Amino acid sequence: MITRNENLSTDLKANSQRLGQEIKVAEENLKKELRNTSELLNITVNNLVKTNAELSNAKRDLTNILEETKQELEKTNIGLEKTNANVIVLSTKLNTTEKELTEIKIRAGNLSIEIKTNSLRLGHEIKQADDNLKKELRANLNRLETATTNLASTRTELSSTKSTISDLAKKINDRTREIVDIGRMPTSCLDLERMGHKLSGFFSVKGSKKIEMLYCDFYPNQNDKQKLIGYADVKSESVHFYVQRNSSFSTESTPIPFDLARVNEGNAMNLTSGKFKAPCAGIYFFSFTGLARYPVVSSASRFRFNLNLNGVLIGRGLVKDSSTVDDKLSPISFQSTLNLKKNDQVWIQINHCCNSSYYLFDDGNHNTHFTGFMLEEEIIASL
Repeated sequence: MITRNENLSTDLKANSQRLGQEIKVAEENLKKELRNTSELLNITVNNLVKTNAELSNAKRDLTNILEETKQELEKTNIGLEKTNANVIVLSTKLNTTEKELTEIKIRAGNLSIEIKTNSLRLGHEIKQADDNLKKELRANLNRLETATTNLASTRTELSSTKSTISDLAKKINDRTREIVDIGRMPTSCLDLERMGHKLSGFFSVKGSKKIEMLYCDFYPNQNDKQKLIGYADVKSESVHFYVQRNSSFSTESTPIPFDLARVNEGNAMNLTSGKFKAPCAGIYFFSFTGLARYPVVSSASRFRFNLNLNGVLIGRGLVKDSSTVDDKLSPISFQSTLNLKKNDQVWIQINHCCNSSYYLFDDGNHNTHFTGFMLEEEIIASL
């Protein structure tokens, strides 16, 4: 702002000087013209005195000269009027410039006051910020001292922890061996010891047919390291079923089909074919119950149910009776435990033997039941 004021002041001085020079030039020109006119008049007077005789002859010339002089005077007056007009314009501009300069001075004063006010406020803010920074710095120093103290304490605890870990590592190393891959499943305590076990305890190992539970004593100076505790009941899958019929059946030497599966875990029992297919090797239990229906017979007759394994008779259930009452019902049942190989098939079928009027009775009450499940799996076969 100060620079702008200085520029305005310089411009005003330049304009004033230029205006003064123009006025001075105009005055000098006017004086010159007046002197010229005076000299011309003097010459004319002298000429009139000297040439009074020639006055009449020169009157015309003088008149012309006077006319020209009048014209020049008029031109001079016009020039003066223009000059006066320019002076008035310049005066107006000068007044305007003075007003603008006054306003600029007022603005400069206001700006100076505002700058002082801002300087005071800025100084106060800087002081307050400096105080806050000092407080924050002191707080950070306090926190740093606390952190240093905590770090020292942590280092002490870390050193103690390292010592404890070192002791634990020594104890663990004393009680463990390097882990070794023997390339197969362990079958004895000796295999487990070779794999790196040093802590005595109970272990599951691979037996000849089952998973065996052993107690292994790995302490030195012990000749009897291994003791068989028993067998682990480990199954690779769950297998059990319970199926029923809704109607009677009389077809001989044909697997009895079933209509309803209450349970069929493992999907080993096929309802349509009536055959159970072992999904894995192991020992299975089967139970069958039903009602045999036969007409009036005077002598005892036999009605048989066969349990077949892959088409070979394993066992049968038998009803042998005589009846004086038509449509007599007699219960029949049997159970069996079989050692099956994978994909062995088991089913029940009818063998009438002596009287073709016998049949397996059933209705919506579900009198026929066939149940089976795996007791033990020969898990080694699946490993």
